[in-house]
Amino acid sequence: MKNLIVLFAFVLVTGCVFGQGNLQFNQAFKIDLVGTQSVGVGSNYHQVNIQTFNIPVGKVWKIESTNANITKGQYTTSTYAALFNWAGTPVIYMDDVIIYSSVTSTTLTVPHQIYWLPAGTHTFSLWLPTVSSPVPYSYTGSITGIEFNIVP
Repeated sequence: MKNLIVLFAFVLVTGCVFGQGNLQFNQAFKIDLVGTQSVGVGSNYHQVNIQTFNIPVGKVWKIESTNANITKGQYTTSTYAALFNWAGTPVIYMDDVIIYSSVTSTTLTVPHQIYWLPAGTHTFSLWLPTVSSPVPYSYTGSITGIEFNIVP
């Protein structure tokens, strides 16, 4: 009987120490990266929007989808086409890792993935291409996901 009690206590303590906990839905969220930009000469991307979020201890985020677009402004169709021919489309970074790009280059193609973010500080940023002549345009980016509580 004493061995049975010791075994039960061992199993109980092991379960508490190594238990992963359950996830409980807390809220859905959407992060918007929106603005207007006038981009000049260059051959690289530049950062136009950055947002930092702190995920509290006891919570976790699941990033479900990302999207970014450049909206044609008050300029000619040929200039708009040059924007894409020169450098590509918007890119979204999360903690210095690309999580969205529709550029067809093998170096920037990002397949749709779901990302899990633990507690801590995380930074999201939107980068836009530069062009051969100054071009004003609007940009939009969004990140949607679900926040869960970690229940022991």
